[in-house]
Amino acid sequence: MDQEPGWRPSIERPWRLILPTGYLPERREGSLGKLTSLRRLYLKLLLTLPEFGIAFAFIEPWKRDRSAVPWIVAVVAIGIVCIGSLAVRSHRPLPNAESPNKLAGAYRAELFIGIGLAEAPALFGMAIGLYAGQLKTVFVGMSFALVGFWIICPDKRDVARRQAEIDASGSQLSLIGTLRGSDALE
Repeated sequence: MDQEPGWRPSIERPWRLILPTGYLPERREGSLGKLTSLRRLYLKLLLTLPEFGIAFAFIEPWKRDRSAVPWIVAVVAIGIVCIGSLAVRSHRPLPNAESPNKLAGAYRAELFIGIGLAEAPALFGMAIGLYAGQLKTVFVGMSFALVGFWIICPDKRDVARRQAEIDASGSQLSLIGTLRGSDALE
């Protein structure tokens, strides 16, 4: 069985997580494994949430005459739908586990679909916040996004659970080995 690299390689040189193009030198060098690259990208996208929150705090005056309640209810509804979708998707087995490239592609596709669903409440909250002038909707959306990112986190637990699903299906493929050495992730 291949060794799980853990999160340590993903958080080395943290300044590269904050800068918009900080990952490019490592990507060009190919010094990161595919699983580490996925985790690093996950962390970069997760860190955009507080960066947006800081940026939104400096935008125009936020107090308008409109009530925040209907807008917060709309953001909460979107958040519940997205979190529910993530919960259902996270327990579905990976499709196409007959070859290493298809397995790696399926894992990556599930992760990026999950990232899209996780970020949707935050983006919706930001759009509503700008429209309605209510900063509260931004932070309500970000709260749901953080829960979504927690659900889809590509940690050891998730990889082990996915590997158990692959083993139960009778496949001899190793998810960690596939993600560490697959060209499907390029």
